[in-house]
Amino acid sequence: MLKRYHSETTTVIATSLLLIGYVVAAAVLGFILASTLYMAVQSMMMTNRQKKRFFVIVLLVSFAVSVLLGRL
Repeated sequence: MLKRYHSETTTVIATSLLLIGYVVAAAVLGFILASTLYMAVQSMMMTNRQKKRFFVIVLLVSFAVSVLLGRL
């Protein structure tokens, strides 16, 4: 029970800090890029460990394709 409480508290604090970072990033990077980064990081935080590796691979492939298409 105590371990679960600690995990939930850590998640709440991390999400709060992430939201603060999102507000700052939105002013610097713009809404679309900051929102995309926020959603990706938040999704990784909320995903269980087995799915994180797959999620990271999908993000990297998506980013690589976006960069390649942007250069065309």
